[in-house]
Amino acid sequence: DELRNALTEFDAPVVVQGQEEPNFHRVVMNDLQAGTVVGEFAASLHPQNTLLLKIDETMDWDIGHDRFLNIRKKLSTSKVTVVDSKFSIAEAKVAAQQAMQSQNFDLIIGATDRITIGALQAGLATGQNAQYIGFGRSDLSTTVTPNLTSFEYDFYQTGKKIYELFCTVRDTNPSNTIRTVLDGELVVRDSTEK
Repeated sequence: DELRNALTEFDAPVVVQGQEEPNFHRVVMNDLQAGTVVGEFAASLHPQNTLLLKIDETMDWDIGHDRFLNIRKKLSTSKVTVVDSKFSIAEAKVAAQQAMQSQNFDLIIGATDRITIGALQAGLATGQNAQYIGFGRSDLSTTVTPNLTSFEYDFYQTGKKIYELFCTVRDTNPSNTIRTVLDGELVVRDSTEK
């Protein structure tokens, strides 16, 4: 709230990236589309027991809610366990290990690549025979073994869109807020191949 108030009072153009803030011009990722694509792909793997590691919705609605809404719908034939995590690899590993103490999962989906990598570490430590899917576009997804299947956003294009929107806001001072939505794509790698 403090940041929101400070930005409202700031006497300069403001563009927000990655957060659905209706009072500000913004560039956001299409997390509903991402969840649909990942959910359809996940369902095609025919999992029996899926672990979803998400972020608390009150911390980040788009990542914690929108990203997982359609995944849950598409995985209606799988048993699904949902666990809240934090954004760090270490905290995700702990959250995943706690869930893995009492269950074996054949599919694990993390809200970000970092969270999924934490789950991958936990899975290796607990002997899980699972497939893994993340979200992002980080070097980490191609650094870990197996390379991580991930729904990826083009952050270079995102930066361009932020700059273009900033210039529009600066030069035209629009009366209505402008919302730009960017889609991404699923990149399938070794972590979903058995």
